[in-house]
Amino acid sequence: MDHIFDPLDAEIILRSCDGIDFGVHGNILRLISPLFEDVLASTQQLPSSSPFIQMTEDSNSLRLLLAFSYPRTVCEEPDLHTMLDIKRTAILARRYDLKFLHTKVEQALLRYSTVSPAATFAVSWKYSYHDAARAAARCSLDEPDFFKSIAYSDEIPEFGEIPATAVLLLYRYHTSVRGQLEHVLQLNSLEHPITWISPNHIGASLQNGAEPTCTCNMAVVWFRQPDTGGVSEWRVYSWWWEYVFAVVLSLQSERRPCVEAALDDSMPHCLRMASRCNICDNGAALAARVLYATRQALLRKIEELLGAIPLSLPCDIGLHSAVDTLMPLTNLA
Repeated sequence: MDHIFDPLDAEIILRSCDGIDFGVHGNILRLISPLFEDVLASTQQLPSSSPFIQMTEDSNSLRLLLAFSYPRTVCEEPDLHTMLDIKRTAILARRYDLKFLHTKVEQALLRYSTVSPAATFAVSWKYSYHDAARAAARCSLDEPDFFKSIAYSDEIPEFGEIPATAVLLLYRYHTSVRGQLEHVLQLNSLEHPITWISPNHIGASLQNGAEPTCTCNMAVVWFRQPDTGGVSEWRVYSWWWEYVFAVVLSLQSERRPCVEAALDDSMPHCLRMASRCNICDNGAALAARVLYATRQALLRKIEELLGAIPLSLPCDIGLHSAVDTLMPLTNLA
């Protein structure tokens, strides 16, 4: 008998496929899923005083199903911190058509996407969790040589459970990054002004204003003012534009780092460029403030662009996995 589900007033015994018995209450079974209704009706007609139901699930899966369904006074809610338990719960949610379990699975997959984007994407694809699949795809962009790592890894068996179509879709998603981030560099014209940061936040000066007195090289960039909506030319420090350019180029490379690393790795060189100016008052301190503000704004813009990359998941993904999981329940006395 299971060590948790062993109440003295149990009305029915659920027997797992590996021979573990779970004592349960009929009313709770009816609330779990309508699939139990006919089975319970059959057990009431049996002469046995302690009927049991032979289940297709193993004891770990059955324990998850009951732990999610019973009141918290009986047991704590499972936390689904392993991929194996996530997959077990996904099968249960599908088999018994439990919407609340689908929600729990997707929440767990979203958390796990930062641990193993590859495994999360594969499981999300197989069991039709679109939001989790998209989150995993986004996290996979932060892993250098992502496809090489999964090709030579034996630690992600989940990728062997999805079709080549899924891998191809993820590959196309990765190859779209270069063109998507090109928008940052192209937003520098009257028709496409920079909108993701204000010129006032980066020490810019109007092109038609007074000439700068420092020796820093300047670049001319078009900005749209957030308060007025007007578009005008501004002079910006060349090290500022080089920072933006370096971050984007780093993320467009085949062996791109994660976004946070690209933003940080490009900063020291630009700080050194700014410190060479002998006229700017506290030039290095100014550059640090400007680049920090730029880093925050550029991070938001990059995430916005990456989030807009299309990942057209078929509406019927995962249906192939239902064949071997929707097995009939067997009622035995």
